[in-house]
Amino acid sequence: MVYHGLVLLAFGTFLVAGSNQFRSDYKFHSAANGWFKLHKTPARWHDARLRCSLEGAFLASPINVDVSDVIHSIISGHKHVHSSGVYTGVHNTITPTEFISVEGVSLSLMPVKKYEHKFPEGYSGTPSCMRLLPQLGLVAGSCNDALPYICYKPKTEELVITECGTIDTGYRLDNRTGHCYKFHVNTLPWAFAYLACIAEGGYLAIVNSAAEANLIAELLIQNPDTSIVGGQKQGAALGFRDWHENGVWRTIHGQSLEEAGFADWANDRPDNFIVNGEGQHCGSMWRTGLRHFDDVQCSAQLPFVCEKDPASLRPNRCTKELN
Repeated sequence: MVYHGLVLLAFGTFLVAGSNQFRSDYKFHSAANGWFKLHKTPARWHDARLRCSLEGAFLASPINVDVSDVIHSIISGHKHVHSSGVYTGVHNTITPTEFISVEGVSLSLMPVKKYEHKFPEGYSGTPSCMRLLPQLGLVAGSCNDALPYICYKPKTEELVITECGTIDTGYRLDNRTGHCYKFHVNTLPWAFAYLACIAEGGYLAIVNSAAEANLIAELLIQNPDTSIVGGQKQGAALGFRDWHENGVWRTIHGQSLEEAGFADWANDRPDNFIVNGEGQHCGSMWRTGLRHFDDVQCSAQLPFVCEKDPASLRPNRCTKELN
């Protein structure tokens, strides 16, 4: 076990001195001077890139020898991943004549040892996303296949871990609940908001009491509709929905609203108002008539609130550093 430095407490943040601090689900590899995380659940390329980005990282590519060696070592340690290969961040979805990593490194500058298999027979120059196959190297292929992938966070500076257990300063601790909250002004459909919160180490906020309802209402007041980017502005998406579209509303943790501790709907809600053939099966809180729930279309793009336990994904101060 290697202990990395002093922890300084000041102004509500923890400055963690040490190269192994980012998130508890990422491992630091000193040889590549960065953190890596293997996602074993297969995903399409665009979804893999999005997940890494939401976690504050890049979809990993062999941008230099050290990063390439770490990627190969991770693959070799997982049998099923070794056989299928992993997506990399190398793609030509911007222009068909240029393959580039998501952080902007051209394929021509990467330490690719095997070139003969990069463009398999039948390659037509269409948008492609490269996967890394241990026996063949980088190979161009469909972006729609489902493959495992690796996320990579390069170390560029010392990181400040806040009292919310994250480097994301958008999260603020509220003493009324002991949890942290982040209001997202960039609107997303309910399912993408759900994913964004999970990737940040939290979850789409669940209201467990009148005090927590007041807290969410305050966040709406602090973020007026003029601050909302795109989408709809009438409220904020929260972590409950009509899962089977049968009028039974439950939180993302499986509880009824009553079991969760708060079920105060706005007048005449939920009403399942139909818009373009789509009912209203996802939960939100009104901007007008604050503290009241409303039902909205799940495809509606709304701002949203993420909730996070301060202990979630907090990096350990004493961890093993990997070469």
